[in-house]
Amino acid sequence: METTGDGRTDGARLSNPFAAALARDRTLVGLWHVINDRAATEALADVPFDFVIVDMQHWMATLDDIAQVVSILRHSSVSVVVRVPGNTPAVIGQVLDIGVDAVIVPMVNSAVDAMAAVRAATYPPAGIRSWGPRRLHRFDSPQDYALRADANAVVIVQIETAESVAAIEDIAAVAGIGAIAVGPADLAISMGFSQDRSHAAVAEAARQVRAVCQDAGVPFGFFAGSRADAVQWLAEGLAITACESDLGFAIQGARELAVELDTARAAVPGI
Repeated sequence: METTGDGRTDGARLSNPFAAALARDRTLVGLWHVINDRAATEALADVPFDFVIVDMQHWMATLDDIAQVVSILRHSSVSVVVRVPGNTPAVIGQVLDIGVDAVIVPMVNSAVDAMAAVRAATYPPAGIRSWGPRRLHRFDSPQDYALRADANAVVIVQIETAESVAAIEDIAAVAGIGAIAVGPADLAISMGFSQDRSHAAVAEAARQVRAVCQDAGVPFGFFAGSRADAVQWLAEGLAITACESDLGFAIQGARELAVELDTARAAVPGI
């Protein structure tokens, strides 16, 4: 695999579009895909997001759910990212075997945690991933997959505690990390601000992480809690952001419609 002058993998040689975009320093935007329905996934294939995130940590998506999303979106331009429940090698290997484009590993608090995540996504001798890929659609053969799998497996480590912020320089120095992303809700809780994601200290901690990532040449991400937050962080500069969810849009749209119709009903005499 060819690399650029700074040691990063040449995006033109990558089969994974998510990895290739990161290697080209392209900013990627997405949303959380939590509606477990084939029609909903098919609809997202036509939406100009770079990726969707399927969540195993809090929304309890199953491996079958993930396999369906991968199968539906494989011919679209939308990449599939999965947040696994924890830093567990077996689960990380399973979702990569299914064919996802990137894995988010939550609660990475140290360089040791980060190295464990990378090793789980990497085949021996550098890692401990077990052989058994289920989908090889971007590769010519199993042998071709074996040669390029490690470069195409994107591991995003999630920074969401005060402990991880304190250790960010060591975490960012771990070889093989695809990106580092801040989870502001848990970070706010860890810092003693409950879920006040907008607290200035939380934003400052996130900017500290971003600065270290920039110095280390690691793509930085921020999982925004609102569109306004996402737009702000995009303006400040980052590689990855995701905000809101398909379910959230459905609820918001339904509420807006209910208010509009209720207002119209109230304006009609005798109703």
